[in-house]
Amino acid sequence: MSNKKIKSKKNNLLNYFIYDHKYLSKNYLKNCNNFFKEIEIKKDTPKRLKKDNSKKGDIFLNCRCCGVLIRPDWYSRIDQRYCQDCL
Repeated sequence: MSNKKIKSKKNNLLNYFIYDHKYLSKNYLKNCNNFFKEIEIKKDTPKRLKKDNSKKGDIFLNCRCCGVLIRPDWYSRIDQRYCQDCL
C-alpha cells in the first residue's frame, strides 16, 4: 500500500479497525480516540436512581429498606412503606 492517506467518513469507525493508523489522518484518529474515551466515561459513571415520590401514607408490597415482601400484619405502625423489622 502506498503512503497515501485513507479518506474516512466522520462517525464511521470501520477504517480505524481495518487500516494501519499511519495511513489515517491525525484528525480522524483524534476523533476516534475521543469517542472511545467518552464511551469509557459513560461506562464508569453510575446511573442515577429515580427519585422516590412516595409519601408516608403509601403502602408498599415490599419493604422499602430490605426489599422483603411484607405480609399484611407485618407493616410498621409508624410508616407502612417499611416492615416491622426495619422501622
